[in-house]
Amino acid sequence: MSVVSCLSIVLLCLRSVTGAKVTPPPDVEQLIEFADFASIAYCVNKNLDTGPLKTSCSKPFCKAHEKVEIVKMFDFNESRHLGQGFYALDHEKKRVILTFRGTSSYIDWLQDFDIVQVPYQTITPTAKENKCKDCKVHRGFHKFVTSNCDSIVKDVKQLLVLNPNYDLVIIGHSLGGALAHLTGLEFQVMGYHPLVVTFGEPMVGNWQFAEFSNSQFQMVNVADTISSNSALTGGHIRVVHINDPVPHQPLLPSYSYCGYEYFINKDSFPHGARNIERKGIKTGSSLFSSTSTWNPSKLIPENPISAAHRNYFRRITGCLDEYSQ
Repeated sequence: MSVVSCLSIVLLCLRSVTGAKVTPPPDVEQLIEFADFASIAYCVNKNLDTGPLKTSCSKPFCKAHEKVEIVKMFDFNESRHLGQGFYALDHEKKRVILTFRGTSSYIDWLQDFDIVQVPYQTITPTAKENKCKDCKVHRGFHKFVTSNCDSIVKDVKQLLVLNPNYDLVIIGHSLGGALAHLTGLEFQVMGYHPLVVTFGEPMVGNWQFAEFSNSQFQMVNVADTISSNSALTGGHIRVVHINDPVPHQPLLPSYSYCGYEYFINKDSFPHGARNIERKGIKTGSSLFSSTSTWNPSKLIPENPISAAHRNYFRRITGCLDEYSQ
C-alpha cells in the first residue's frame, strides 16, 4: 500500500472519530479547484465577462475565487473552427490559467467524430526539434493545432511575459481536454513546463504519440511527486469518472491512453478525497487494457452528454447549478 493511500485512511479515521472536516490532500484539492474553471468555460458567450471572477461569473462558486481575473475569452467556432475558452490570471497563487470548453456546438461534434489519424506535427521551430517519430493523432483535434493553436500560444506567452513569476495551468473538459493536452504539449516542448489537467479527455493519438507525450511531460517524475503527497506542479493529469465512456474513445486499437490518471470511483455527488484513486501512468488501448475502469454497457449513453461525463466534483457542463445531476 502506498504512502498516499495510508495517509488517506488515517485522515478518514480521524474524521470519523472527531467529526471534523478534513482538508483533502493537496493534489485532490487542486483537482477540485480546477474543475471549477473547467465548468466556467461553458459560460463563455453566455454568462461570463472579463474582469474579477467574483463579479463576472454567474456560478455560485465563482465568488470563492476572489483573486482570479478573466483577461480574455476566445471563440474559434465563429470562424467554423474548434476552440472556445478563456484566459485568466490568479493573482493569489500566481498562475496564468488557460481553459478550454468541451463539446457544445455542431462544429465541435463534427470534429469529435473525425477520428481518422494523421501524422502529428508541432507548430513552432523549437518544438519541431523534438520530432515525434511515427506519431499519429485524431484528425479532428489536430485541426485545432494547425489552425488556431498558434494564436493561443502567442496570447499565453504575452501573459507570461507580463507576469514573469506566474506558472502556467491548462485545463479542459471532454473535447476541451484534448485541446488542452495538445496545447500543453506545445508549451512543454518549448520549455514552459505547464500543468495540464483534463476531465473526461478522450484519447488523442496512437501508442507512439502517448509515449512521446509521457516522455516530454516527464511523467515518471510527475508520478514520483504525486506519490510523495505533494501538490501538482507540472505534467499531464487526466481525471476520469466511473462509467464515463468518453475517456475510452475512440474505441479503436490504434488509440492509446497517456498521462497520469486520477479515477473518481463514485457515480453521484459529492465526490470527496475518499472517492479518488491514483491509478498512475497509463498507456495502451481501451480494447486491450486490463485496468480499464469503464462499463461497456454505457458506451452509448441515453443522452449525448451522460451524467457520468458531465459530473466531475461538480456539474461541469452548462451554466447551471453546480451540483445538479
